[in-house]
Amino acid sequence: MINAEEWKVSLPSWRDGSARRSVIAFLQEITQGPDALPVADRVAAFDNDGTLACEKPHTALAGFLLDRVAAAGSAPPEVGSGHDVLRELGVLFAGQATAQYAEQARRYLTRARHPRFQRPYPVLTYQPMLELIAVLHALDFSVFMCRAVPATSCGSSPARPTGCGANG
Repeated sequence: MINAEEWKVSLPSWRDGSARRSVIAFLQEITQGPDALPVADRVAAFDNDGTLACEKPHTALAGFLLDRVAAAGSAPPEVGSGHDVLRELGVLFAGQATAQYAEQARRYLTRARHPRFQRPYPVLTYQPMLELIAVLHALDFSVFMCRAVPATSCGSSPARPTGCGANG
């Protein structure tokens, strides 16, 4: 990707504003010319919730907690952070095997719909970020997606870069 037209095509959902221009200028600076960053040093890491996946009104993990609490006939807990959600899930699934938790999380993600968008959680990713990740891959970056919860937890991720440490 050398000329401006290629960049424009590569980030079609990005508005032509300062954020887009800054990202393009930065990527051009570090990937082109004699001072280009060596491919081995090209690494990009993203946080999942709020950066790649929708987290409002709550994350898929919080939705899973609320679903499981409702299924148990309990009152919904007060959860203010991802750590609160993990703590409550730990209480809810205490004594169960990881496989039982993983199966319930998988079933939840198969059927659950985001309360605002009425779409499955795994497909709710931000298009501009997916485009940026595709550009980074085209520029030979290793792209990592990190989240504050273990891979066995209930979360949604874009199809290609998944899990902390997994190079898409």
